[in-house]
Amino acid sequence: MAEQIHIVKQAVRAVLPWWISFCLIVFIFGMAMQFLPNMMNLPRFYGTQWANNLTHHDPFSNMMIAEQGYGKTGRIDLQTSVRYPAFPMAVRFTMRATGWSGPIAMFWVSKLFLFGGLVGLWLLVTHLHGEEQANRAVPYMLFPLLGSGYTWMMSFPEPVHLFTWTLGFYFILTKRYYLCGLVTVLGVWSRPQALLILPAYALILLDELRRKEYQGVFDTRLWRNGLFVGVIPFVAHSAWILHISKITQLPFSPITAQAPYGRSEFQLPWERVWEHIQWVWETRDLIYRPETVFEVYQFILIALALCGMVYLVIRRQLPLGILVFSALCVGLGLSTAIFASGRYALLTWIPVVAIYFIPKKYDQVIIPIGVSFSFLLVVLLSMTEWRFTA
Repeated sequence: MAEQIHIVKQAVRAVLPWWISFCLIVFIFGMAMQFLPNMMNLPRFYGTQWANNLTHHDPFSNMMIAEQGYGKTGRIDLQTSVRYPAFPMAVRFTMRATGWSGPIAMFWVSKLFLFGGLVGLWLLVTHLHGEEQANRAVPYMLFPLLGSGYTWMMSFPEPVHLFTWTLGFYFILTKRYYLCGLVTVLGVWSRPQALLILPAYALILLDELRRKEYQGVFDTRLWRNGLFVGVIPFVAHSAWILHISKITQLPFSPITAQAPYGRSEFQLPWERVWEHIQWVWETRDLIYRPETVFEVYQFILIALALCGMVYLVIRRQLPLGILVFSALCVGLGLSTAIFASGRYALLTWIPVVAIYFIPKKYDQVIIPIGVSFSFLLVVLLSMTEWRFTA
């Protein structure tokens, strides 16, 4: 226990300077929009207070859930029924406990979960590769080369998922199955792709079984561990589906309510990507637009990262489960629509792959590039009618 407390303290000390600096940057950005109210072109999502300026796009509908709850009436445009409950539930609790407004509560809930997620990432990378690589992984996740680090800047629900999947992998790899199951229950209530961690867990348990030369198939502990890390989270997710479907009067609401987002038709990921490439090529005026350039850049970077992860798995430098989880999460986004591919990739191991192939001496050059991309994308998203939200 003393050793575990010590390593958690190390994680906090490593993450805290990055996190404080990041929160300060985001606060300054919100204040800049407060003093320059005409800086962005989406006035519907911008208020006069700094925290309101960080709640546009997805956070706005999450805030409505936190303030008013779920429901079908009057919610067609915002489609609150597709939002999972962990984040708005935490925001509502914070609002009632502190008396803060919705936007301020969302800011702190989002940033505190981000802190927890970065601590989880540090613990996981330390377990796999040591402290030096863990110290590098934090800024690469916070300011990813994908450019989708703007997700951490705004009061988005993604930090909840980062918190749960990093700790979930850490707990299962360190054989703390009870804690893994507990954090995964929260995870499956955070984002749609969170359920895709269960096949990854199964591969990790099967690898443990293989190392025992399959004699462990009769080991009741193996089945008990599978119950905690797999069955209980799946039941929790199913209970949420039934509950929200009843509230919204839409059967399988989180799935059926996706139609307004263009995600109702399933296709194989590579088919969707190929169709998108053809569409952009046929519409020549799109080729040189900033959003198109960033999309192509993100697709290439995601493909290279997945190839790199395959190489690392073959070299036994990375668990197969983490590769499968990352590929499934990216594939889910691409199979339904070319929307937010950078955000889907952000919540995987893909931003961390850089630490395996980029020498440490180049970090002082690469990290500022990630910072620049994060700010560039948040400005592009907020100043333009960007159809493809990075």
